[in-house]
Amino acid sequence: MTLAVELQKLDDWRKSLLSAGMTALGGAGAPMFVLDMILIGAIKRTVSLDSGMAGMIEKKNMMCARALLQMHMDTVLRLSAYEYVDDPESVAS
Repeated sequence: MTLAVELQKLDDWRKSLLSAGMTALGGAGAPMFVLDMILIGAIKRTVSLDSGMAGMIEKKNMMCARALLQMHMDTVLRLSAYEYVDDPESVAS
């Protein structure tokens, strides 16, 4: 696999994330909750980090790419925390 192929996969994944996020939020016209705002923030952060990571990979700056990967993992861990509480909506509030 070439670097160009892998970067294209990363770009495709970023585009599919936006679609998956809209589905998770219930689509257009769905009611909004506080937890939805958390999810929107996580998606925006992920898209931004992903864009930066692609640039760092293209420049072969692995030190910065690894730091961005750590921020990706932080986002995932923060979101997964809502699975372990009884009332995620009140925690989000």
